[in-house]
Amino acid sequence: MNDYVCRVAASDEVKKRWEKLVMRNPHDAAWKEWAVKFEEGVKRGGRICFYGFLRGTVIAEATAAVKCGELKFPEGLVDDKTAYLMAFRTDKEYRGKGYSLSVLKAIKGVFFKALPLCGKISCRHGL
Repeated sequence: MNDYVCRVAASDEVKKRWEKLVMRNPHDAAWKEWAVKFEEGVKRGGRICFYGFLRGTVIAEATAAVKCGELKFPEGLVDDKTAYLMAFRTDKEYRGKGYSLSVLKAIKGVFFKALPLCGKISCRHGL
């Protein structure tokens, strides 16, 4: 992992990543909708995307929703002490090599400095 870095993505990096994800899924309109939601959420400060870059290319990611308006049903999932983690992805050829764990560690470094790795994280299927 010498050529790998994990950090908060800039809004232009989020846009570029979602363009790639939409292109990978051309027959599923949901990806275009998600792209808009994620890009706008980052611009509003309601979502923080953590990307793992290998030689400058995003290969792993996760996003934290930090404002209630970012989720359809935020009750109990997002508040001033809880971020909702979503969109965990690692490109297929890089799975099983520890890249996703590095994304979680980056999230921990930002949000959970005083808590164990599985601190107050909320997750609900289907949102």
